[in-house]
Amino acid sequence: MDRVIMLGTNFRIRANEEEGACYIEMYDAGTGQWIKLLTVNAETIFDTKGTKLSLHGSEHSATGADPITNIDYTQLSTNTIYFYIPVPIPDSVQSGLDTSSTGTKWTSNFNIPWDKRHIKKVGIRARISNPGGATIRIVFFDRTTNKEILSLTYSGTEGEMETSTEDLSNMSESGPGYVYAEVTGTGTTTFDIHYVLVWFEVGIA
Repeated sequence: MDRVIMLGTNFRIRANEEEGACYIEMYDAGTGQWIKLLTVNAETIFDTKGTKLSLHGSEHSATGADPITNIDYTQLSTNTIYFYIPVPIPDSVQSGLDTSSTGTKWTSNFNIPWDKRHIKKVGIRARISNPGGATIRIVFFDRTTNKEILSLTYSGTEGEMETSTEDLSNMSESGPGYVYAEVTGTGTTTFDIHYVLVWFEVGIA
Protein backbone atom coordinates (compact mmCIF):
# COMPACT_ATOMS: atom_id res chain seq x y z
CA MET A 1 0.00 0.00 0.00
CA ASP A 2 1.34 3.41 -0.98
CA ARG A 3 0.97 6.64 0.98
CA VAL A 4 1.73 9.77 -1.03
CA ILE A 5 2.58 13.32 -0.03
CA MET A 6 2.65 15.75 -2.95
CA LEU A 7 5.39 18.37 -3.07
CA GLY A 8 3.86 20.72 -5.62
CA THR A 9 2.77 19.19 -8.93
CA ASN A 10 6.00 17.55 -10.08
CA PHE A 11 7.47 16.02 -6.92
CA ARG A 12 6.15 13.65 -4.29
CA ILE A 13 7.13 11.45 -1.38
CA ARG A 14 5.76 7.92 -1.67
CA ALA A 15 5.90 5.45 1.21
CA ASN A 16 5.31 1.75 0.56
CA GLU A 17 4.54 -0.27 3.68
CA GLU A 18 5.14 -3.67 2.06
CA GLU A 19 8.57 -2.64 0.79
CA GLY A 20 9.43 -0.79 3.99
CA ALA A 21 10.77 2.12 1.99
CA CYS A 22 10.12 5.73 1.05
CA TYR A 23 10.73 7.21 -2.38
CA ILE A 24 11.24 10.80 -3.47
CA GLU A 25 9.96 10.95 -7.03
CA MET A 26 9.71 13.44 -9.91
CA TYR A 27 7.00 13.43 -12.55
CA ASP A 28 8.33 13.16 -16.12
CA ALA A 29 5.77 14.86 -18.37
CA GLY A 30 7.40 13.35 -21.47
CA THR A 31 6.80 9.75 -20.42
CA GLY A 32 3.94 10.32 -18.01
CA GLN A 33 5.88 8.34 -15.38
CA TRP A 34 7.13 9.07 -11.86
CA ILE A 35 10.92 8.72 -11.68
CA LYS A 36 12.62 7.72 -8.41
CA LEU A 37 15.19 10.26 -7.31
CA LEU A 38 15.94 8.85 -3.87
CA THR A 39 15.14 5.62 -2.06
CA VAL A 40 15.18 5.47 1.73
CA ASN A 41 14.69 2.30 3.77
CA ALA A 42 15.45 1.27 7.35
CA GLU A 43 19.12 0.61 6.63
CA THR A 44 20.34 2.65 3.68
CA ILE A 45 19.73 5.54 1.28
CA PHE A 46 20.16 5.01 -2.47
CA ASP A 47 20.17 7.46 -5.35
CA THR A 48 18.76 6.85 -8.83
CA LYS A 49 21.83 4.79 -9.77
CA GLY A 50 21.55 2.53 -6.75
CA THR A 51 24.55 4.12 -5.05
CA LYS A 52 24.47 3.89 -1.25
CA LEU A 53 24.59 7.47 0.03
CA SER A 54 24.78 6.92 3.79
CA LEU A 55 24.87 4.18 6.35
CA HIS A 56 22.42 3.59 9.14
CA GLY A 57 23.86 4.37 12.57
CA SER A 58 23.69 0.72 13.63
CA GLU A 59 26.36 -0.17 11.07
CA HIS A 60 28.84 1.94 13.06
CA SER A 61 28.19 0.13 16.35
CA ALA A 62 30.72 -2.33 17.77
CA THR A 63 28.90 -5.26 16.14
CA GLY A 64 27.91 -3.46 12.93
CA ALA A 65 29.29 -3.85 9.44
CA ASP A 66 31.33 -0.68 9.74
CA PRO A 67 32.26 -0.26 13.44
CA ILE A 68 33.96 2.91 14.65
CA THR A 69 37.03 2.05 16.74
CA ASN A 70 40.16 3.71 18.04
CA ILE A 71 38.70 7.22 18.21
CA ASP A 72 41.42 9.75 19.00
CA TYR A 73 40.64 12.44 21.58
CA THR A 74 41.21 15.10 18.89
CA GLN A 75 38.08 13.85 17.10
CA LEU A 76 35.86 14.70 20.08
CA SER A 77 34.11 18.02 20.54
CA THR A 78 35.82 20.39 22.95
CA ASN A 79 35.43 19.34 26.60
CA THR A 80 33.32 16.28 25.75
CA ILE A 81 34.75 14.77 28.94
CA TYR A 82 35.42 17.20 31.79
CA PHE A 83 36.93 16.70 35.24
CA TYR A 84 37.54 18.78 38.35
CA ILE A 85 40.54 17.31 40.17
CA PRO A 86 41.28 18.61 43.69
CA VAL A 87 44.75 17.92 45.11
CA PRO A 88 45.02 18.55 48.89
CA ILE A 89 48.58 19.35 49.92
CA PRO A 90 49.16 16.79 52.72
CA ASP A 91 51.86 18.69 54.64
CA SER A 92 50.19 22.11 54.40
CA VAL A 93 48.90 22.22 57.99
CA GLN A 94 51.47 24.48 59.66
CA SER A 95 51.52 26.58 62.83
CA GLY A 96 53.74 29.22 64.39
CA LEU A 97 55.28 30.51 61.16
CA ASP A 98 57.30 33.66 61.74
CA THR A 99 56.21 37.03 60.31
CA SER A 100 58.91 39.23 61.85
CA SER A 101 61.07 38.97 58.73
CA THR A 102 60.42 38.52 55.01
CA GLY A 103 61.18 35.39 53.01
CA THR A 104 59.97 31.83 52.55
CA LYS A 105 58.50 30.38 55.74
CA TRP A 106 57.34 26.97 54.56
CA THR A 107 57.93 24.80 51.50
CA SER A 108 55.87 21.69 50.80
CA ASN A 109 57.67 18.39 50.25
CA PHE A 110 54.73 17.21 48.15
CA ASN A 111 55.28 17.39 44.38
CA ILE A 112 52.38 17.40 41.91
CA PRO A 113 52.91 15.99 38.39
CA TRP A 114 50.45 16.60 35.52
CA ASP A 115 49.81 16.23 31.81
CA LYS A 116 49.38 19.77 30.51
CA ARG A 117 47.75 18.91 27.16
CA HIS A 118 44.29 18.48 28.74
CA ILE A 119 44.46 21.10 31.54
CA LYS A 120 42.09 24.03 30.98
CA LYS A 121 42.35 25.85 34.32
CA VAL A 122 44.39 25.71 37.53
CA GLY A 123 43.28 26.94 40.94
CA ILE A 124 44.53 27.22 44.51
CA ARG A 125 42.59 27.54 47.75
CA ALA A 126 43.95 28.04 51.27
CA ARG A 127 43.06 29.18 54.75
CA ILE A 128 45.40 30.99 57.15
CA SER A 129 44.94 32.69 60.51
CA ASN A 130 46.67 35.18 62.82
CA PRO A 131 48.83 37.02 60.26
CA GLY A 132 49.51 39.90 62.67
CA GLY A 133 49.31 42.48 59.88
CA ALA A 134 51.82 40.66 57.66
CA THR A 135 51.53 40.26 53.92
CA ILE A 136 51.62 36.54 53.17
CA ARG A 137 51.65 34.78 49.81
CA ILE A 138 50.72 31.13 49.17
CA VAL A 139 52.36 30.20 45.88
CA PHE A 140 51.97 27.28 43.46
CA PHE A 141 55.33 26.95 41.69
CA ASP A 142 56.62 24.90 38.72
CA ARG A 143 59.99 23.23 39.42
CA THR A 144 60.72 22.69 35.72
CA THR A 145 60.05 26.20 34.40
CA ASN A 146 61.15 27.74 37.71
CA LYS A 147 58.15 30.06 37.49
CA GLU A 148 55.12 30.88 39.58
CA ILE A 149 51.88 29.45 38.19
CA LEU A 150 49.53 31.37 40.50
CA SER A 151 49.31 32.58 44.09
CA LEU A 152 47.13 33.95 46.89
CA THR A 153 48.04 37.16 48.72
CA TYR A 154 46.86 37.88 52.26
CA SER A 155 47.43 41.57 52.98
CA GLY A 156 47.20 41.50 56.76
CA THR A 157 44.00 39.46 56.54
CA GLU A 158 43.08 35.93 57.50
CA GLY A 159 40.54 33.34 56.42
CA GLU A 160 39.91 31.34 53.27
CA MET A 161 40.90 32.54 49.81
CA GLU A 162 40.78 31.03 46.34
CA THR A 163 41.93 32.04 42.89
CA SER A 164 42.30 30.38 39.48
CA THR A 165 43.81 31.02 36.08
CA GLU A 166 43.50 29.83 32.48
CA ASP A 167 46.92 31.29 31.68
CA LEU A 168 49.11 28.19 31.65
CA SER A 169 52.14 29.81 30.04
CA ASN A 170 54.31 29.25 33.13
CA MET A 171 53.44 25.56 33.35
CA SER A 172 55.73 22.88 31.98
CA GLU A 173 54.30 19.90 30.13
CA SER A 174 54.50 17.52 33.07
CA GLY A 175 55.60 19.43 36.18
CA PRO A 176 56.17 18.80 38.94
CA GLY A 177 54.82 21.70 40.95
CA TYR A 178 54.88 22.46 44.64
CA VAL A 179 53.47 25.01 47.12
CA TYR A 180 55.26 27.38 49.45
CA ALA A 181 54.39 30.27 51.79
CA GLU A 182 56.33 33.48 51.99
CA VAL A 183 56.14 36.72 53.95
CA THR A 184 56.61 39.83 51.80
CA GLY A 185 55.58 42.36 54.44
CA THR A 186 56.40 41.80 58.09
CA GLY A 187 53.94 41.45 60.97
CA THR A 188 53.87 41.20 64.74
CA THR A 189 52.83 37.57 65.34
CA THR A 190 53.28 34.05 64.01
CA PHE A 191 50.71 32.74 61.52
CA ASP A 192 49.07 29.38 60.91
CA ILE A 193 48.15 27.57 57.69
CA HIS A 194 45.06 25.39 58.09
CA TYR A 195 45.15 23.84 54.61
CA VAL A 196 46.21 24.39 51.00
CA LEU A 197 44.51 22.74 48.05
CA VAL A 198 45.49 22.91 44.36
CA TRP A 199 42.92 21.96 41.74
CA PHE A 200 42.83 21.34 38.00
CA GLU A 201 40.02 21.51 35.48
CA VAL A 202 40.75 18.97 32.78
CA GLY A 203 38.86 18.73 29.49
CA ILE A 204 39.13 15.99 26.87
CA ALA A 205 39.56 17.16 24.01
